[in-house]
Amino acid sequence: MRVLRSYLVVLLVGSMACGGAKAKAPAPAPTTKPSVVADPVKPTNGWTIEVVDGELSIDGVIRYASTQEPFVHAQVFIENNGVSYPTTTDEAGRFTMKNLPDGRYQVTVFDATLNSETNFATQFTVQRGKTTKLALALDASQGGEVVKLPAPPKVYTTWRDALDHGAVDQATKLGEQELAKAPSSTLHGALAIAKYGNAIEAFHLMLGKNARQPNIKEVRASLVTLVAALDAVQQHLAEAAKDPQFALELCIGCMAADGAMGLPPGALDIERDRAGNELPEGDARRRPTFRFDHGDLAWGRAMVSFQQALVNVTLAYDWDWFESMVLTGKEPVDGTKLTIKLVEPQRIMKASELALAGLAFSDESRKEFLAETDDDREWVPSPKQKNYASPLSVDAKLYKTWEDIIGDVRALVASKTGISLAGVWKLFGEPKGAPSGFIDVGAMLKTPKDIVIEIGALDRIEVEKDPNVASKMTKTFIKELVGNGYKPTMSASRLTERLLLLRKDLEKGAGDALEDKLKYVLWLN
Repeated sequence: MRVLRSYLVVLLVGSMACGGAKAKAPAPAPTTKPSVVADPVKPTNGWTIEVVDGELSIDGVIRYASTQEPFVHAQVFIENNGVSYPTTTDEAGRFTMKNLPDGRYQVTVFDATLNSETNFATQFTVQRGKTTKLALALDASQGGEVVKLPAPPKVYTTWRDALDHGAVDQATKLGEQELAKAPSSTLHGALAIAKYGNAIEAFHLMLGKNARQPNIKEVRASLVTLVAALDAVQQHLAEAAKDPQFALELCIGCMAADGAMGLPPGALDIERDRAGNELPEGDARRRPTFRFDHGDLAWGRAMVSFQQALVNVTLAYDWDWFESMVLTGKEPVDGTKLTIKLVEPQRIMKASELALAGLAFSDESRKEFLAETDDDREWVPSPKQKNYASPLSVDAKLYKTWEDIIGDVRALVASKTGISLAGVWKLFGEPKGAPSGFIDVGAMLKTPKDIVIEIGALDRIEVEKDPNVASKMTKTFIKELVGNGYKPTMSASRLTERLLLLRKDLEKGAGDALEDKLKYVLWLN
């Protein structure tokens, strides 16, 4: 059942931090080596590759040579010394990869729509201080591609310029230098954003390295580093929050324009107006400047707290089995039970504390937003404010839902209520065959257990035609999955009901803009 698969994905989200599914390895590079030429040339059916050395940052675009149409959703593998850094082209054929070390690289582009033998690849050596230009002619019967790689990153002289352009590493260094001379709440807020961007970039790079060839020890070390980085972000936010007059103006979309924080260019753009109309490329409304104030600091602390909780839950379990399975290519035998061992139970307690802190910060930000008297380029507006870029219509009903959901989650953590499995099935649009029982989130946090998964159980449930039998099979599967978190009877949380009502409200007249609206609802934590 689709809902059960979705539920399992949520519970095992930590596994995504350990490399995700095994990607198909690209075909070997062509035996014909590229020629080094004085100037790049453009073969009739092939590539033009231009690489400018420095601290290698690749921001490429792939198009069909014949039509100049973008080559979308292609897998791009940039490989060096057996380490592969994967990424994917977006709707404009663009891809970004930052902070790669010097060395000899192979770039391979793979697309499932092409024949398995038809992978376009080239190799080049990058050395600091020297520009290398390569051209390679290939038999591109499926259409030629053009790849262009940019100049080294620009060097900025102020933290403000660096942050505005998404150079979060430079913004961090320059901001810390300025903070040592003249501390201010604005600088603390800027450093919180810069260090958060640095942390996400580093984590994104680690995921890329481990996507096809996972190294769980490296992943765990990176997650520990991420927790420490998020701690530093929280400290800066706390310092900034000491100033009730805190203010910081920043164009978030501009930061991501060049692929900051491991995001594709344009990922943080405002894509639609409040009427649901798509904003064209180049429209200034896609990248507005926001004025962050004191309430936004509490919003940020809530967001970071929830992320810290998620990372701690992931670190609490042993994921070595995943690396072994990917590297050997051997999946557990159907019918066997896979046990994901709990190795650091104290992290679950820490996650519980962080989640509760996040709820408190979220409620604090909600109250501050409602108390605001200004109306100036709001990040999260109140029902009274009209000067904001989000396409989401904000009214008192939405704020009441926000308040209610915070209360619902607190009750879940305290084991006062449980998540009704029937409610979850209804939320995902599959009320038939729903299992009975509840998920006691509080029990899972207070006395966590190993996670047990029966291999092949989901497939057997999906093909079972008798809904009563399928319901019993599903209940058995979930009981093993959540351990002592399963309860046959509990007071039902209203969380699923509220989310269902919220989804219906958003769907009214939403059309293609529904996904955009849902994205901005997440701003409210």
